[in-house]
Amino acid sequence: MFTHLHLHTQYSLLEGAIRIKDLVTALKKNGFESCAVTDHGNMFGAVEFYHTLKEEGLKPIIGMGASVIEDDPEEVLTESGPAKSSIGQTQFLCQNRLGY
Repeated sequence: MFTHLHLHTQYSLLEGAIRIKDLVTALKKNGFESCAVTDHGNMFGAVEFYHTLKEEGLKPIIGMGASVIEDDPEEVLTESGPAKSSIGQTQFLCQNRLGY
């Protein structure tokens, strides 16, 4: 069974729009049994996501997306000042109650 492991909700500002209740509706409608939420840079929706999926008999996978920034990047000047360059994004998924 396919499971989404990289999904942003309304809690990923400027990157996601779906509300958790709407996500659950879509998951059930399309026959999914589980789903991960990996909002960018925060876990604001993790508790709501966990409880809402559990109540509906679905398996929640808690996660978070994080940008990878070089330690000493070449400074790039923008109109608003210096900007750090991101070399990518990685996803962290909880394996158990102890962590990632």
